[in-house]
Order: sequence, then structure tokens, then C-alpha cells
Amino acid sequence: MFGLSSMHTALFDKSIQSFIDVVKGNNDLSIGEVFDFKTTTLNDQTREFLKKVDDIKFTVHGPFDAAQKISDPSDESRKQAITRIKSSIDYTADLEALAYVQHPGDKTFSTDKNLWQLNCESLLDIIDYGNSLGVKVAIENMAPAKAFMSTPTEFEEFSKTNNIDLSIVFDTGHANIGKQIDEFIEKYASKFVLIHVTDNSGDKDLHLNIGEGNIDWTKLLNSLKQSFNGIYVIESVWEPLKTLTKLKTFLD
Repeated sequence: MFGLSSMHTALFDKSIQSFIDVVKGNNDLSIGEVFDFKTTTLNDQTREFLKKVDDIKFTVHGPFDAAQKISDPSDESRKQAITRIKSSIDYTADLEALAYVQHPGDKTFSTDKNLWQLNCESLLDIIDYGNSLGVKVAIENMAPAKAFMSTPTEFEEFSKTNNIDLSIVFDTGHANIGKQIDEFIEKYASKFVLIHVTDNSGDKDLHLNIGEGNIDWTKLLNSLKQSFNGIYVIESVWEPLKTLTKLKTFLD
């Protein structure tokens, strides 16, 4: 299945109606990933609007500003972030969304506290809350400079230490920056709930279209064909339908 993220809608201050119009206007798109941010923030109004939309299933991308703070050594800041995320999961449950995308926390806070432990405790709390509402919370791999869980090793440590069977969102752009594409696919493709499809040149997370960066898409997608049959969500922010066209060409 192919989906489109509302990231390009939110970043350019377009309306959520315009996002739905794009998804419904393309027969190849059956999934809309609602980015809980700016013009596509989940609230009572957007929830009621989305619940009236027919013929589209949804996934939800949690608010990244809150996600960054789930490892904050300040108890107050961290708890506020988790409360914000749980509110987002409440709306996700109401929409009967297929999955909820959660970023790990920031690892650059200056502190003596164990930020990794705080990150793990927060993620477990968020996953448990999602489970209580029937929401599949999937953890996204991150670019290595700032956030935790940019490598398969960190995912393995989290899973084994906490005895949890993780669901994963595989972000191609983040993995490319960390030079971890092959290892993630080899070790965790069976755990991928959905894939965020973007390109870059291996240095910055620019959310380019397929072919505008240096990812070897023939190799990547051929590897995925062996063990993944889920949702490809396009996260390109400039003319994302160009990526849809190329993605279909590779997968046909």
C-alpha cells in the first residue's frame, strides 16, 4: 500500500483539506499519514473532519517537538511531553488509525542523568498507553547526530533489556545519514510496520524525492521485497507525487 505524509502540507501551511484532496485525488494512494504538527495538528476539529473522510485509512505521526523531550532530565518537561503524546494517541485511537509513529528522545541534553534510561522509560510508557487503547505504537529510527535509536544496536538493546517485541518505522533518509540502510533491513525488515520514503545525500535530512539524493533505490527496494509487504509512506516535501511515480516503477 502507498501512503502520503501530511508533512509537506504542514510545513507549507496548507490546510488539512488540501492534504485530503491530494490523497483522494490519486488512485494509487490509500493511506494518509497525519503529521500532528502545525496545520495538520490533531485536535477536536481535525478529528471530526477526518472521521468524515471515506476511502482513506490513516496512520499518525506524533508531534516531534514533544518527542524530543521524552528524555529531558527535567521531570516537569518530560511529563508534559508524554502528556502531549498521549493526547495525540487518544485522537489516533478515535480515528482507528493503523499505526502511530513515535520518535525516540533527544540525546544531547547536558546532564549527569542517564538520558538513555529516561528515553527507554518514556517509550515504554507511551507504548503501553497505545496498547491500552488498541493503538500500535511504532518507533522510528533516527539520524545519528541528535536522537537516540539511530542504529540497529540501540533497537536491539531496547528490545532485549525491556523484553519487548518492537514495531518499527523505517525511515530511509535517517538510515542513509547513519549509513545503516543495509543493516536495518537485514536485521529488522520483518518488524517494519511502515516505511518513510525520502532521499538525501547522506548528510542532512532534506526529505527529497527518490533519485534526488544518493540512496541506491534499486538495491534498497529489492532487499525489502524479500521480507516487507506493508505501507510505503512518502515523506518527500517538494512535489511528493514524483516519488510515488518512481516508487511504483521500482516496485512493479
